[in-house]
Amino acid sequence: SVENIKVWCFPTPEQRGILNHDRVLFLAAWGTGKTLLMQSKAIELAERGENVLFIIYQNDPVRPDTAEALKKSEISTLLVLQMQLKLKAYDKITVKPMWEEDFLNLDMIGNEFKHIMIDELPGDISNLKKDYHKKLLQFIRKKQTVWLSVSGDSYSTRDEYDEGMLDKVKEKWFPDRVQAGRLALRGEGPPQGT
Repeated sequence: SVENIKVWCFPTPEQRGILNHDRVLFLAAWGTGKTLLMQSKAIELAERGENVLFIIYQNDPVRPDTAEALKKSEISTLLVLQMQLKLKAYDKITVKPMWEEDFLNLDMIGNEFKHIMIDELPGDISNLKKDYHKKLLQFIRKKQTVWLSVSGDSYSTRDEYDEGMLDKVKEKWFPDRVQAGRLALRGEGPPQGT
């Protein structure tokens, strides 16, 4: 449940505050709680009777050797399969994989949803075609809730996640479109945010 996630995952006060926003962009290293917070928001919306689309981007521009294996196919990543299993008890949440070419079909994919979660976006949009970026911006403008997460693999070390990095990614991807989740990464331990 949302309550269990909030209690057992040790969210910081900043993380708890982010759960109240409708448009959020997360950027942090893997394992910091981005997907978990998105899952929590999706469950919260579903429990209010809202339909939620949880999209997980599957192409991997950082590791080109895996690009061929992740081309649009019937094979989903483990993250997609894990989220489908975790959220199958919520009939209001639909989990779908997304490939690069799906940017052009976002309106069809998410037409019936007002609430969208998109996880694992690449940190550098220059890896995508300009039409894809434009379609994504057009798509999210129409939605009531949009939570986006940049892949933790987009940058090689935690040291690269400084205060300016979030602003750079937000400016490239979503100028004036979403609120950036500004949470510090400090030390080890419970998830410190995005």
